[in-house]
Amino acid sequence: MNKSDFHKSDFHKRGVVERFSQNALGYEQHARLQKLVAARLAGFFPNKQYADILEIGCGTGFLTEHLLASYRGAHFEITDLSRTMLEQCADKFPGHQKLRFSLLDGERVGQDKRYDLIATSMTVQWFAQPAQSLDSCAVF
Repeated sequence: MNKSDFHKSDFHKRGVVERFSQNALGYEQHARLQKLVAARLAGFFPNKQYADILEIGCGTGFLTEHLLASYRGAHFEITDLSRTMLEQCADKFPGHQKLRFSLLDGERVGQDKRYDLIATSMTVQWFAQPAQSLDSCAVF
């Protein structure tokens, strides 16, 4: 990616964040497809227990709800690039001791912390460089 591509990517990303943030309060009323996809995706969760789980792009918490139900003993880092969406998700799960909510660009997860499972639903299509971003999450 050259310097001009980076600036285009950042400009695009700011626009996506603004649109999601502006629509966060009414998102659940209009996001039927996103809710269905999260439920369907949950059917593919590995039947295994994990200690640390990262969710990239939580939105208002459709996938978060399934993660919590499937992995009751885990600790979760729930993230989104939109502060407003992240707050909507956090409001859905008040007082949950094993949830940490973080403002995070899913394309820049990096290797700072290792997770047993990384989950996302309908987020990667917003990435400027999806393959490279997902590769940066993989630790073997």
